[in-house]
Amino acid sequence: MAAIPAALIAPLQAALQQQGFPVETIRPDGTLNPAGLLAGVYSEVEFRSATTPNIRLNTNALLSDGPPNPFMAWLKPTVILRGAGGETAIAPLGAHPGGSILPLVGVAAALVAAGYALRAFTER
Repeated sequence: MAAIPAALIAPLQAALQQQGFPVETIRPDGTLNPAGLLAGVYSEVEFRSATTPNIRLNTNALLSDGPPNPFMAWLKPTVILRGAGGETAIAPLGAHPGGSILPLVGVAAALVAAGYALRAFTER
C-alpha cells in the first residue's frame, strides 16, 4: 500500500478526527491503519465461539501505546479482509499465523482420559 504524501497527512488526520475517527487512523509515516477505521465505526468487537468464552475488545484500546493485556497479546486477534482490491489484515497486537493449540490440547486430554478409563477397567 502506498503511503499518503507528507503534505496531506495532517489535513487527513484532522478531517478524520472531525468525523469521529481516531488520529491514529493515518500513521505519521502516511500509511493507513485499518484498526483506526474499525475504531471509528465500532466501539467494541465481540468474538463468540462454542469453544471459548466471549471475548470483548474495546477498539480504541487497540490503538493505545500502553502495554497490552497479556491475554490479548498471547491471543493476537487478527482479522483478514479479502476482496477485489486484495487483502487487508487488521492485527493491532501483531498478526497471528493461524491455527490453534485447541485440537492438540483436546487430543492430549482424550489420551489421558482414555488412560484413566483403561486403568479403572483393568483394575476390576
